[in-house]
Amino acid sequence: MAERSLLAMTCVFTEESHRRIAELLDHPVPLTRSPAARLVGAAEIGGLSGRLAQMALEDDEWLPRVWSSRALGELGGSDNLEVLEQVATSDEKNRVRAAAVEAIGELRAARSEEILRAVIESDQDEGVKRTAEEALEDLQRGGFDDE
Repeated sequence: MAERSLLAMTCVFTEESHRRIAELLDHPVPLTRSPAARLVGAAEIGGLSGRLAQMALEDDEWLPRVWSSRALGELGGSDNLEVLEQVATSDEKNRVRAAAVEAIGELRAARSEEILRAVIESDQDEGVKRTAEEALEDLQRGGFDDE
């Protein structure tokens, strides 16, 4: 409930709010880092994309990697596409790869289709493949943002 309340208030976040959310990204408890990453994406705090990228690639726990990957998709940007491609093709956890695949589709970059097709061809997990197929279908219906 508290997380939903915070998400509803993202439109009134201040610089101080952003600083405090940034601190939560480094919190020792994964169940604190995860919603903090979600808030960064929802509030579109682009200045924290580097920290999210680090979390998506290196966090020891899978849940923060999921939410940081999703947030990177919400933030957009070609730098985020590179990170998400790495996560989608190399993370050990299928849920993290699926979140990265969804985010790649959300980015709607010119290379998104190529990456999604590669995941469909190479990933061993049927759920990740299905997520990539759905993201590809959505992408093909809506085109690309960076054309």
